[in-house]
Amino acid sequence: MSLVSSVISKVGYRLFPDGSTTIGSTTNPTETEVIAWINETVSWILGVCAEENSQFGRTLGSITTEDGTGDYDDLTDMYCPGFLYDQYGEPYHGFVLKTNVRNPLRLVQESEIFNRDPAAENEPDCYYISGSYTVNFLDTPNDEYTVKIPYYQIQDALTATTDTMPFGGYFDDLIVEAVVLRELNREEYETPFETQWMQFVLERARRMIRMRERSYGGVKLA
Repeated sequence: MSLVSSVISKVGYRLFPDGSTTIGSTTNPTETEVIAWINETVSWILGVCAEENSQFGRTLGSITTEDGTGDYDDLTDMYCPGFLYDQYGEPYHGFVLKTNVRNPLRLVQESEIFNRDPAAENEPDCYYISGSYTVNFLDTPNDEYTVKIPYYQIQDALTATTDTMPFGGYFDDLIVEAVVLRELNREEYETPFETQWMQFVLERARRMIRMRERSYGGVKLA
């Protein structure tokens, strides 16, 4: 696992070729500015990971239901839902974990409530996500179930040089390139550059994701 300090060092070597300047509180850019740009780039990369249904940035959340309770706020750090594929290539958006089986769950729109008996209590077969990111099961659980839901997790903001870089460090070099471009063009801020910068991050991240995940058997890519 790489640290924020290693990314900052690489940025420094790119911006100061003689290697004599270390990025700190009084340099241009400052350490604070570089960390802010790193966080911005991480957010863009997470969006690409979600678009590509990548394994990067995706986690498997766990909710333990209670009899008679339909909504849960266990996954409020959700950026957006993810999905997995079964052995037939069909997508599902979570499962109820039982002793010898995993029963799939579907992600549905909130309007599905109008197709359900509001008093019905059963093992849920689907859920929707509210505007406040609570997970709402249909039907209301009638027992204690362990539910697993894949989702993309909002990355904790990096604040210190000792913080660990997200995505296992896989995108570190891309993040370095993005930060360096930010600094080199800061004095000549133009909307076309911003568009080009975002396109650079998105396309490079997308290529890296597909290159990595094509080597995994069974991964379905668009």
